Amino acid sequence: MISVPAERYGVEQAVGRASIRRMKILWRACFVVAAICMGIGGPQHPGGETMADMLANPIWFSAHAWVFVSFVAMLAGFIVFGQVHVVSPRMRWWLRVAVVVTALEAIEMALHAVAYVDLQNLLAGQPTPVLTTHLALATIIYPIFGVLMGAFIVVAGRERALGSLWIAPLGVLGALAHGAAGLLVIGFGVAAASIGFPFIMLVMLWGLIAALMPVRLPAAASQTQSA
Repeated sequence: MISVPAERYGVEQAVGRASIRRMKILWRACFVVAAICMGIGGPQHPGGETMADMLANPIWFSAHAWVFVSFVAMLAGFIVFGQVHVVSPRMRWWLRVAVVVTALEAIEMALHAVAYVDLQNLLAGQPTPVLTTHLALATIIYPIFGVLMGAFIVVAGRERALGSLWIAPLGVLGALAHGAAGLLVIGFGVAAASIGFPFIMLVMLWGLIAALMPVRLPAAASQTQSA
């Protein structure tokens, strides 16, 4: 059996603790970046009476690119959070769900951002593979994201693992409104429901506030660390 000098062991422990501290800062920074990018890109969404009008707007790509980066930043924040914090088994399961649905949103938003490439095909009445794929994915992914992300935010708030029940309504409202808009507007043609799309910014606002709040460890983990 190889013995490790006490000095080296102490250095390795210190490096490990420093790395964990950096990662704890990193996930919070990711949530802050997610909120900032959504705050920039969300309000820039181009208007127009038709899809062609919106796709023709030169700001289409940049607006959605900011939103894409926002989802990627939140995804990274969830992943890093799970690596550095001890949470309950239930919270761990829901955290995996949050990672999956946020990744799906990021994938959809990447296609969303580049859907403008089908503008000429749309005007000519030709097939629009990128636009059609984006719309199909949005119809499916948005409501799934809304329900599951809303449930995750409630679980995280109840356990005080991420955020709290005081701020959970912000995230839940944002997730559900965004999810319902995707289903109603794209799936059923209810144009008035488009008011729900910008509510996704409330999810990022929830993340921003959660990033500024302490993380509560499960009772068993707290006892272990204090021992």
